[in-house]
Amino acid sequence: MPTITAATAATPAPVVITSSQYAWASWYAQKNGVTSVAAIARDLKVAPEVAQALFQKLVATGAIRAPAAGGLATASRPFLTRAGRRALAAKGGEAARRIGARTRRELFNAMRRFGEDDKKPETPETT
Repeated sequence: MPTITAATAATPAPVVITSSQYAWASWYAQKNGVTSVAAIARDLKVAPEVAQALFQKLVATGAIRAPAAGGLATASRPFLTRAGRRALAAKGGEAARRIGARTRRELFNAMRRFGEDDKKPETPETT
C-alpha cells in the first residue's frame, strides 16, 4: 500500500476561477464600495478557496485596494457613494440610464482585463 507523505498531502489542487466569476466579483466590489473574502464567498455563493483566489485577483488587477486590518478592501472605482445614490434618487431617470451604461461598460472592461491576464504566460512565484 502506498504511503502518503506530508509533502504530498499538503499540496492543494490549484484553484481555477473563470472570467465570469471575476467579472461578477469585480462588479460586486464596485457596486458595494467595499468587500471581503467572506462577503464574496457568501454573496456570490462560491467556495472559500475560490473567494480567496478572486479576492487576490481583484487586488492584483487594481479593482480593489489592499485590505485593511479588518479584512475589508475598498473598491478603486466604486459605482456610487452613499451621497451619489441619494443624488441619483433625487435626479431620476436620465441619471439612472447613465449609471446603467457605466455599469455595463465596467463589467465589460473587467471581463476584458481578466481575458488579457489569461493570455500572459504564467511565471512561478518565488517566496
